[in-house]
Amino acid sequence: MATETTIPILLCLVFHPLLGGSQTLPLPGFNNNTDRESLLAFKSKITHDPLGVLGTWNLSSSFCNWTGVTCNVTKQRVTGIDLENLGVVGHIAPHIGDLSFLSYLNLHNNSFSGNLPQEIGQLFQLRTLILDSNRIQGSIPSSLSLCARLSYLDLSTNRLEGTIPNELGALSVLEVVNLAQNFLTGPIPSSFVNLSSLTNLTRRDGSSSLLEKSSN
Repeated sequence: MATETTIPILLCLVFHPLLGGSQTLPLPGFNNNTDRESLLAFKSKITHDPLGVLGTWNLSSSFCNWTGVTCNVTKQRVTGIDLENLGVVGHIAPHIGDLSFLSYLNLHNNSFSGNLPQEIGQLFQLRTLILDSNRIQGSIPSSLSLCARLSYLDLSTNRLEGTIPNELGALSVLEVVNLAQNFLTGPIPSSFVNLSSLTNLTRRDGSSSLLEKSSN
């Protein structure tokens, strides 16, 4: 008898909807902890920090107080990273794509190398991307076309090669594109004709040719 009584009770615990036994738990979303871990992952790819500016990037203080980091006041989420002219050496960690509120990224004039991670296309709030004057290699990731709010893109003076992705023509609010001083080949994609907001496009393919496009 004890066995017959126990089985229905167990079934009730497993399948009763009010107890959540048959429901799927929601997946955790990005939050403040995600931002902190993403920044620490970014720091872990830095191999040389001559000015010691990333010394503040530690758990003894809020990441919103870390050098070069800007946060949304109310939500305490990372909205900007500005590390220009610091002589930093390293790679751009793919975890950068987890900063879901990031709208401004400026790494001008450092020594970042390696490829641009495809995960950069996960930055759906990104408006300004400044990565010029580094040593970034490989091709321009087509995933950049997913950054629908991107209006300013500067990848000049790097070691990028290959062609300009046709997918970038989907960036409808793009105003300025600077790809000068790279090793890009091929023509400007025909899809760029659709970029009605574009006011300036500069491209250099590694030879002496320089192309500029202006809406004026």
